[in-house]
Amino acid sequence: MKIFFIKIFIGFGIFYWLITSGKLDFSLVLKSFEAPMFFFLAAFFIIIQFTLSSYRLGFLLKCKSTSFKLNRLISIQWIAQLFSTVLPGGFTSDLIKIGYIHELDNKLSKTYILFAVIFDRIIGLSSLLFISGVTGLCFFNELVSLNPMIEKIIYINIFLFFSSIIGICFIFIKEGYHNTILKLIPGKRLKDLITEIWTLRNQKKILLLSYIMSIISHFLGILSFWTVNHQFFQGPLPFKYLTTLIPLGLLTTAIPISPGGIGVGHAAFATLFNFIHHTNGASLFNVFWILIMLVSCLGIFPYLLRKKQKDTSETSTL
Repeated sequence: MKIFFIKIFIGFGIFYWLITSGKLDFSLVLKSFEAPMFFFLAAFFIIIQFTLSSYRLGFLLKCKSTSFKLNRLISIQWIAQLFSTVLPGGFTSDLIKIGYIHELDNKLSKTYILFAVIFDRIIGLSSLLFISGVTGLCFFNELVSLNPMIEKIIYINIFLFFSSIIGICFIFIKEGYHNTILKLIPGKRLKDLITEIWTLRNQKKILLLSYIMSIISHFLGILSFWTVNHQFFQGPLPFKYLTTLIPLGLLTTAIPISPGGIGVGHAAFATLFNFIHHTNGASLFNVFWILIMLVSCLGIFPYLLRKKQKDTSETSTL
């Protein structure tokens, strides 16, 4: 609990500093409501993104369960999004998913569910790095001409992307090396988790489909950011620049420090947009952050519905 409150203090401390230093302008949020067409269109893109994310995880779970229904996973995704508004980082909301998924199909081992959720997150992060890395290389000269610091950012991004690909390729290690690797792994639970990872070696089509779906999902997120914020840019800002910078900013929100990435994400976007001579990056992210929070709060409906169904079933058994 001490660590949790320290993280909350850090996140909100950064947020408070951005406000007092004049880097965060709340008036943009009110102005975004004055153009409801753009706001609701951006929300629509986010809803599709959340839905695609749930199917991405569902494909991994279907590898081990023939009775698992993908549609039922959508409600779990929304509930996880709801809890992400109060829990620090995207990874902590994944713990919510594990419990609900096991309730849907108790034939799935908790070890495999844990692996599927972790691997789903790895695919999500890798595809985000892919978008940023590819566009960064394609528009390398243009971006570096704006600020030499962007060159280092692009190189770091490419390094992280290839690191994630190496991690994914771990699945396809030849079976002859499995026993040798397992001898080096401490703990039975970790060995069981590694063994579950290797079960996906014959699911290449599913993995490729999940990766492509993840790229589309993140692209919709970037498009949503542009849609809700394009009227607030401080001058011309090509969409291709956003495909390089926004993924890097979104990666910081996955760090388990503050709920929904508050403070941390604002500071990251302030820095990244400052590289391309836009001083209102924190304010732009704040509009997008409010949008995400409002859409995520729709998860209250599947949460209350599942709770009601559970209470009804418990009453009937009594």
